[in-house]
This record gives sequence, C-alpha cells and structure tokens, in this order.
Amino acid sequence: MDAKADEDILGEGGIPSLEKIKPLLYAPLRGNNIYYGIGENAGSAFSIGKTF
Repeated sequence: MDAKADEDILGEGGIPSLEKIKPLLYAPLRGNNIYYGIGENAGSAFSIGKTF
C-alpha cells in the first residue's frame, strides 16, 4: 500500500493530523443533507471510558 499527503497536514512523526485535515461527514438524514465536521480530540482510546 501507498499513501500520499501534503506535508502541511502532517503532525507529529509525519502522521496525518485530523485537526489539520478537517474532514467532513455527509449525513443525508431525513432529506436534510447535512455536512458535519469532526471535533477536537475527546480522549485516549481504552482509557477515556474510565472517567464516565
């Protein structure tokens, strides 16, 4: 496999950063056809649940 990315969207360690990419999600719910953005980091996987 191979993937290409502009250097300006790379974060620590050369890994693509979601905060820099700002991806959109399309949700055609009940005909509203809405785009949603992904929010900021909510916590670390497998440990954030301990606080709930």
